[in-house]
Amino acid sequence: MTARDGTIRIVEGMDEAEYHAVDATGGSGLGRASKSMADLNELVTPTERMNFGSATHCYLRGIGAFAAAYAVRPAGIGDGRSKAGKAFAEEAASAGKQVIDAADFEGVKRAVASIEAAPVERDILAGAKHEVSIFWTHDETGLPCKLRLDIWNQNAAIVADVKTTRDARPHSFATSMATFGYLLQAAHYLEPLPESLWVWICVENVAPYNVAIYQADPDDLVWARDKRAGLMARIAECKKTNVWPGYSAEPRILTLPRWAREDGENGNG
Repeated sequence: MTARDGTIRIVEGMDEAEYHAVDATGGSGLGRASKSMADLNELVTPTERMNFGSATHCYLRGIGAFAAAYAVRPAGIGDGRSKAGKAFAEEAASAGKQVIDAADFEGVKRAVASIEAAPVERDILAGAKHEVSIFWTHDETGLPCKLRLDIWNQNAAIVADVKTTRDARPHSFATSMATFGYLLQAAHYLEPLPESLWVWICVENVAPYNVAIYQADPDDLVWARDKRAGLMARIAECKKTNVWPGYSAEPRILTLPRWAREDGENGNG
């Protein structure tokens, strides 16, 4: 699919806060919408897991980009509750920087080193652009859309999404992919870049910071595109009515998961 007027606006170097301020449907929003429309309409408070991921993305762009966005809090001054910690946080805030603990920064550096050391990842990173913002209009609904690419290798026609995770093994990341709507994000990102190959670069956020790389299954992407089309239609309707429903209030039969029944029959629990 292409934008309604055929226009795709590509912006390099856009400030992250400026990007998030743009009122448009993004990939992470679609992930929340797959849970409920009410989730989509709520502001997201970054979690510790998300903060580590954001810092990793930033450091992957280079030490200069990281230094402009983050202030590393020395281990000896305590956290934000101590006098020295509060003063450090205030100074960082006045400079427009986020605070990251020294221990977390060491983890970020090790995570990025693991990504850069993996042969396949090096091929993806060579000549790639980081944090590129793209804006377009969804053809069917007329909704404004946006995305922010972690890594875009135009020469190789590869779009790579960096994910920090506790466990990057296939079965674990597949669960995260379903839980957090990663496939919906892929379908969204590939709409203005239909000829690109989508990959996830997964790096664990705990030592030894193992790295795995996964491609999206073509059949799963077909499903995700259909799912996204339905969600876009629902988002458009919610914007018209300003009604953002949560879960169904109608009583439904809830079936015990098969694994729980089998666990009980085996005498466990």
